[in-house]
Amino acid sequence: MIKKTAFCLSLCASLYAYDENTFDISFLQGKNFDIQLYSSLKSNTSYGFIQTQENQYNFWGSAKKDEYYLNATDFGTCALKNTKKDIFEALCKINEETKEFIFSKENLNAKIYQINLKDQKNIIDENKTIEFDYIDSLLSIESKDKNLQKIVDDFNENLDKKSLLNKANQALKKWKNEEISNNEILNQVYVFYYDKNIISLGKNAYSYTGGAHGMVNFQRKTYDISNMKLIDIKNELMLEDNRFQNIILQKLKEKYSEDDLFDTKNIKMSNIFEVKKNGLIFIWEPYDIAPYSTGVIEIFVSFKELKPFWRKNSKLAHLIESIK
Repeated sequence: MIKKTAFCLSLCASLYAYDENTFDISFLQGKNFDIQLYSSLKSNTSYGFIQTQENQYNFWGSAKKDEYYLNATDFGTCALKNTKKDIFEALCKINEETKEFIFSKENLNAKIYQINLKDQKNIIDENKTIEFDYIDSLLSIESKDKNLQKIVDDFNENLDKKSLLNKANQALKKWKNEEISNNEILNQVYVFYYDKNIISLGKNAYSYTGGAHGMVNFQRKTYDISNMKLIDIKNELMLEDNRFQNIILQKLKEKYSEDDLFDTKNIKMSNIFEVKKNGLIFIWEPYDIAPYSTGVIEIFVSFKELKPFWRKNSKLAHLIESIK
């Protein structure tokens, strides 16, 4: 993609807006499925994941005091009430059937700090108005563990609230001076798993600076808290084992058609993974093994399925003990 540069004679900044928000993180554990809940009472919004034994579903919803309404595509809806209690009920409609489910809540003492910067300008030569939309996030965790705090700093690229805003303003300044198309930059961070030994974090990044479509980048970082080092999946699993590769290939074929993938016989293994309570999710970004139209590919493999393939001294193998 060729990047154009233009000098505008007039700027329009009437829509400039800045907002900041904080999302609390809760892990809700149920017998049938778990919910990772990110909620903000300021904006009355919530988002997160519903995790079953085999699949993960994204949801968006509302948040009002201790009540939440969640809507997950391809899964269903859930109304959560009395969530301030350690154990509470949720009324969910799944496959046209309405049932009550019991959840217990685990608060992580973790928050997501988010900023949102918007602006617009006129392109006189082309008689059009273009827009700038920038969202970025930081993770914070309340803990006396110095190693954990250093891990969070590393994950945040040593940015604090002030430097995060400076980064956003620099991007806005560059766009005002150079760009002639809409710019959209969205960075959202997540906590996927956390215990005394490891923490699995992630950032979903989307950027559009013109052209046919935007680009996505899924950053996943799982740390060994004891030494603050990143865990490399190549040191955890025997990825080269034919039995393991057959499991991955079979799961891909079950979820995607041949037209969705470049090659259904030889699949390049991904190094991008996130830790869940019952297993690992492997992620392939667009163009890794499939065209852009297929989207991001995610495959869940349970710890029971992974058991034969752990390497000696694996940092993750102990997680199978947590499965009831």
